[in-house]
Amino acid sequence: MNVTLHGRTPHFRTVAFDSRKNSVQLIEQRLLPHEFKLIETKNFRETARAITDMVVRGAGAIGATAAYGLAQGARAEYDLPSVVYDGVLIPAENHRSLLARGAYNAVPMIIGGNRDEQKLFLSSDPGFVRTVGDRLEVIDESRYATFNRLYSDWWNYSAVDDLLPRLHSRVYGYRFEWDDEPTSPTDLQKIFGAAHGIELAFVFGTFESAFIRDSLPATDQGETVADPFRALFNEANRTSRSRVSKSMMSYWAQFARTGNPGRGTRQELPEWRDWQASQRKLVFTNTALAWDDKLVDENELLKALWAAPNLSEKEKCAVFLDNTMYPSYPLTALTQRGCPRY
Repeated sequence: MNVTLHGRTPHFRTVAFDSRKNSVQLIEQRLLPHEFKLIETKNFRETARAITDMVVRGAGAIGATAAYGLAQGARAEYDLPSVVYDGVLIPAENHRSLLARGAYNAVPMIIGGNRDEQKLFLSSDPGFVRTVGDRLEVIDESRYATFNRLYSDWWNYSAVDDLLPRLHSRVYGYRFEWDDEPTSPTDLQKIFGAAHGIELAFVFGTFESAFIRDSLPATDQGETVADPFRALFNEANRTSRSRVSKSMMSYWAQFARTGNPGRGTRQELPEWRDWQASQRKLVFTNTALAWDDKLVDENELLKALWAAPNLSEKEKCAVFLDNTMYPSYPLTALTQRGCPRY
């Protein structure tokens, strides 16, 4: 929008994101055309309220504002902790040797990951996503996809696939792949996909995010929808998300009751057997339940990293360091790759 102020006509975006301040700048549209005013929302709750109060209007602007609200929540609340292996609270011994000895509380577990875990964090990085008019777009789709795969696959490896064959108790593995988000005016399927935290709305059946706890009143369909998540959950994807959510709630409830998700609470679903018995993980997709017997392999992850054609050597070293920092930095491996010891 071009507005003449004091004889000058600068250009103002309807919605913009300040990554340094983790704030969203909006044109106060309720005052137009009689008055021009910019407002700043300093956290995701204020951003959600701006949408509710119709400070921002129009599908494109609302979608971009909602996406920035998600980014604010991710940046503010997901500061990764530093882990100290003190040998008291957290064992100093390598977790693989602990598992091999059975030195853990062997109880039934459900463990899983999202296919696009890293997209939640990439989406809030102005080096990867920018504002164009009233929508968001990925700056370089190839690099965005590469960083997502390298980080998300390693996440699924370390949190799920490396553990499944090592645990002696009944363990039920899954992967969440629902990505039926709107693609216009902002392609949220490409930006978020099956990102970190989105599955929580499906498990609890509320479609509230992990970050946004102040929800809107129930809709006429009985749902409660957290405001910024309107960008992800809409009428067009109601059928697919309801199907996935009902399956997940049924499996999780049955597991909570019996320690075995089985066929769900009403025995209406395919039998979900533990990894030790079936050698399969359950996959939640847009259209159906599926099974996967493949585990992410560490050597294949490293090969993909060092062979990535669109990353610099410095970026490869940073990815390697991020994904191998626990239980201790692999100093020898860093040196062998010519990476600096950060």
